[in-house]
Amino acid sequence: MTHPSLSAYVLDVGGGSVFTRAGGGVPTIGSSAALGNPDGGDGMPIVMVHGAVISGRYMVPTARRLAVMHRVLIPDLPGFGASDDPAQPLDVPGLAGALHDWMAAAGIGRAHLLGNSMGAQVIADLAVRWPDAVASLVLVGPTVDRAARTRMQQLWRLAHDAFLERPSLIPLHLRDIVRAGWRFATSALDIALDDRIEEKLAHVRAPVLIVCGDRDPLAPQAWCRWLGTQSPTARLEILEGPHALNYSRPAELAECVERWIDELR
Repeated sequence: MTHPSLSAYVLDVGGGSVFTRAGGGVPTIGSSAALGNPDGGDGMPIVMVHGAVISGRYMVPTARRLAVMHRVLIPDLPGFGASDDPAQPLDVPGLAGALHDWMAAAGIGRAHLLGNSMGAQVIADLAVRWPDAVASLVLVGPTVDRAARTRMQQLWRLAHDAFLERPSLIPLHLRDIVRAGWRFATSALDIALDDRIEEKLAHVRAPVLIVCGDRDPLAPQAWCRWLGTQSPTARLEILEGPHALNYSRPAELAECVERWIDELR
């Protein structure tokens, strides 16, 4: 099957530029009202949110597969990728607020939100504060495991995961780290460590799907299983693969998300 290509454009949000990739019929450059129009599936777009110190580029393999049936949008959050830098690094609530502002600017009133790693923390925060904007949450390798909530433990697990991912992810990630700078990269890790996703899931009204890679050292199965017990609406799916399933196992993840959305109709 031929998967649609993605367009790229810059959207002005509160005086700052947010670089966005989009597929499923989104024009390369168009009005904000056009960006949120339904394009198939259940009539709502899928917004994909990247993790810490990486841009939305590694979401593209899964996004292209989902774009066959859905409108898919991938913003680079402020301070990441090709988007403008904020005056100070944003914490998880700040990033969630920026994501909500971007959705409003793009004309997206409600969407399925998919986040990997720290992106899962961001969308969980948004779901608590703006529940009407969320049709469902897909948390892929959600961080941070309560059994490893130190910088050194996370760096060790990240190094372990590097050997499990598709080799092409490493240079992609390194380019984004160089672009961000080491100081910003370490502050982003600390921001993730300071956030407690488990305390928020109990307050999420939307259906929640937790997707865990069976070889994910950053969000291992024991953590994901326990995290699922913190939400009254959560379901757990375990796929073969490492932490960045959206890059290393895009076909399997896209199929999982498609089944999830089909069941919610």
